[in-house]
Amino acid sequence: MDVDHEARRLVAVLAARHPLFRPRTIDRLVRRIFDEFADSPVRTYLPVLVQREAERRLRDLDHDFPARPLRPPRAETGLPVVPEARHP
Repeated sequence: MDVDHEARRLVAVLAARHPLFRPRTIDRLVRRIFDEFADSPVRTYLPVLVQREAERRLRDLDHDFPARPLRPPRAETGLPVVPEARHP
């Protein structure tokens, strides 16, 4: 099994499912998990195990630190918001 190839494939899949996280961050996570399983005697299902573990960790991070919705400008500045002009 080519770990680099599998890591790149998993990063692409996970980045599409978790757009909140940068692909570079997901890549580091995936490679760290592959390293954690380095001594595993059975390598056949390793990509599946790594993907499941990465999914779990990304979900946990997303749950623990959810993205905050943007506040309307009025709440931040106290000034009224002027709607944008619509052009025909």
